[in-house]
Amino acid sequence: MGLEENVYVGTSVVDMYSKCGRVEMARKAFHRIKEKNILSWSAMIAGYGMHGHGQEALEVFNEMRRLGLKPNYITFVSVLAACSHAGLLNEGRHWYNAMRKEFGIEPGIEHYGCMVDLLGRAGCLDEAYGLIREMRVKPDAAMWELYLVRAESIRMLSWQKLLQIGCLSWMQLTLGTMFSCPIYTQKRECGKMWKE
Repeated sequence: MGLEENVYVGTSVVDMYSKCGRVEMARKAFHRIKEKNILSWSAMIAGYGMHGHGQEALEVFNEMRRLGLKPNYITFVSVLAACSHAGLLNEGRHWYNAMRKEFGIEPGIEHYGCMVDLLGRAGCLDEAYGLIREMRVKPDAAMWELYLVRAESIRMLSWQKLLQIGCLSWMQLTLGTMFSCPIYTQKRECGKMWKE
């Protein structure tokens, strides 16, 4: 038996190739695993997802389900991240809802982060903000920063509004000051340059 046929070694190889950007090599290593487990499938989904191959990631996810494996918490992080990186808004919404309703998995901070990223990239800032506000776990500084970066990058909100909505929450979490908020600092410096 080759080492890559072992589920633990094979899954590690899939993960390694994926992180190195060698998705096809990851897929070959994945196929060599004799008895795949949920971690193997999740690693392959994540591998496709991290490189923007959302459709391929969902194909692997659907294949896993057809074989009777039940997705877990980590599998859904991989699926939602794949949707986010590929801009698959409708698919991301569908699987986020199915995760809770069909599979009984309550979203954690990672799932919320994927959805805020997905919604932010798609310009659905009100929906992303609403999701943050209804989270069952307290949003952390990273969540607010993600929201702020997405909102600012698509220029959907003025930077003053961004500060009002997100940076204040971000600052409360980090116990920082207005000057520690990256977007505020960037805009403040830009404003100084215009005055000079």
